[in-house]
Amino acid sequence: MTFLNGVHASPEFWGEVTAQLTDWQVRIEASPQLQDTGHGQARLAVRQHSRVYDAVVMPAAQAKHLPTSGAALGTPLLLISDKITTKTGSMLRRAGIDYVDSCGGASIAFDEVVVALSGTGTPRTPLKSGRTGASGAPTTNLYSAGRAQVLAVLLSWPEVLDKPVRQIAQVAGTSVGLVHDVLSALESLGYIDRLARTSHLTDIHGLALNWAAAFPGGLRRKMEIGVFYSDPHRWPVASSDALLGGEWAVRDLLQPARVTVYTPQIDGPLLSGLRLRTAEQGEANTIVLRRFWQSPTPDQRHSIPWVVTYAELMSSQDARVRTAGHDFFRLHAG
Repeated sequence: MTFLNGVHASPEFWGEVTAQLTDWQVRIEASPQLQDTGHGQARLAVRQHSRVYDAVVMPAAQAKHLPTSGAALGTPLLLISDKITTKTGSMLRRAGIDYVDSCGGASIAFDEVVVALSGTGTPRTPLKSGRTGASGAPTTNLYSAGRAQVLAVLLSWPEVLDKPVRQIAQVAGTSVGLVHDVLSALESLGYIDRLARTSHLTDIHGLALNWAAAFPGGLRRKMEIGVFYSDPHRWPVASSDALLGGEWAVRDLLQPARVTVYTPQIDGPLLSGLRLRTAEQGEANTIVLRRFWQSPTPDQRHSIPWVVTYAELMSSQDARVRTAGHDFFRLHAG
């Protein structure tokens, strides 16, 4: 699954987009990262109003890879494309995703601003499909299931970045080859700063938002064991091999109605400890997911990668849970 991996666009493309928007008194400011990699920040200004977006550049044919709800990212999302069709435009509007294209099409809605334009003709500078950077070299999908495991531990335990590749693979539960892929992609996209005494990731905010948005349709499907009913009074005494997260991780912010259990497998202690059983219709309150990571140090053996907890909270249909997710995100990502 491709997710928020944009394509590099030529200066001619950016010139066409800018010119089309200027005709309607809309100004766009694209960050250098957005222009180089196809994913970064953009600012749209209409009269005295403006909004900063997490923006992605991609052909309209790839827009199906965007989230079905802009709320999944926790930040406004802007699609910049060469030609948005009527069908794709309707899909994006339903998802709450603003867009502009190089043919003059646009759908923008924030504050008191509403812009709805139908583009005409064909793009003079079509975008090329695929994930490429300014050099034309393919970029790696950082959010595929296996690579997402690596990125989760790097985001959640930054000290792991300076460990040997084999040790990172052990913590992430993946192969050494996948770790090499992720590190190489992060390096080429400028997400790793090795100039300081200890290496660290840059743009943790953006990486974590993308990771969380890709999680429901990617890694989470690989992790899912089942949905059950458990006794809420037993949640505090779960098996030591099982880690409780989801709403339970933010119980200081809300009264948990559901719990997410991360475990290598469903065993006797887990069944008896939580009084786990098959849920009748409407009573499911426990999601059991397969734990993929190993704690990097003994004192972190009861830790869940924070980006996993954030993603689980933001995938909830309950607005109060998503609100707690935003608070949780600010605590960890700033």
